[in-house]
Amino acid sequence: MGRRSAAQSLVAIFAAFVEQRRWSQRDLAERVELQTRALRKVLDLLGTDGGLPLQRDEEGGQVFWTLPERWLPEGVALPKRDAELVVRYVARAKVSAERDRLLERLLAPTVGRHEAGLHPRDDLAESKPTILSILEDARARRVPVQIRYAPATAAGAPDEAPRPWRVLSVHHVAYGEHERIVALQAGKGDLHIYRVDRVLEARLAPESIFREVEPSVLAAYLATAIDGFHGGGGGVRCAFQVADPEARWVKTNLPMRTAQVAPIAGGVHVEVTTAAVTVLARFVLGLGAAARVETPELRAEIERLARGALASLKRAGAKKAGAKVGTKQASVKKGSRGPK
Repeated sequence: MGRRSAAQSLVAIFAAFVEQRRWSQRDLAERVELQTRALRKVLDLLGTDGGLPLQRDEEGGQVFWTLPERWLPEGVALPKRDAELVVRYVARAKVSAERDRLLERLLAPTVGRHEAGLHPRDDLAESKPTILSILEDARARRVPVQIRYAPATAAGAPDEAPRPWRVLSVHHVAYGEHERIVALQAGKGDLHIYRVDRVLEARLAPESIFREVEPSVLAAYLATAIDGFHGGGGGVRCAFQVADPEARWVKTNLPMRTAQVAPIAGGVHVEVTTAAVTVLARFVLGLGAAARVETPELRAEIERLARGALASLKRAGAKKAGAKVGTKQASVKKGSRGPK
């Protein structure tokens, strides 16, 4: 499990209890990526000094932590459903100090906390859950979900044709311009990435069995994906150099966070292990003469993409030249008078 800042740990724990009010200590530690000892310290701090009404109990040799269902932090004068939606939307924002501060202010418990039961209930019917919220709940509750999914067509637009239902076990939700989930599909053995905007329908499927994934396997899968794409299988080591001045831009615009970037004379050296060599090749190809590729797999993929681009340009040029010849011939034919 990785190291987290105090603010990140608080945000992760609050978000976990918003999604699910009762956790085993072991599952919560895995969910928020903390060692058990570090988690206990944070939970004890939240309960004693922070005023969070956490309840600790033991069952079957396991320790469980519970946050009362009807509890809401002080200052949140919203029905429970709306308060949870606010937390969801803020948590989906780009990670930043401002986002963490807002979540802490939104959820921070104080001595004068209120219980939801002290406020009038909202008589309005709950709004229909979004597909994203259903997928988030499926992951948080570790309940399978049924979806109808429309893969992108060759033109890049979603295929709206009727699609069969498939059962997924969601293990990760990635936020950004296009939200994605990482899941196991029933009947298939490998993790796969699905774009949320291509999910046509979603519904929880508690009657199905949730398929578990080792945390190390999930972490390795996420580390070798680039921009929501994973080619399957293990990662491939890719390395390349970028010369200045493009190197200064590359350092802050690499499409993968796991890359190792080291300064060298006149530029930078980049090394990464990825299962998305095609995505990386497109990025490096766009650097033109500023990039020098060192590894054979990346070089071969760049050459394949470049040959395809050149062939496309030649076809377009030939088509354009043919159109000009045809127009010229038609003009000559129209202007000729023929023999007298």
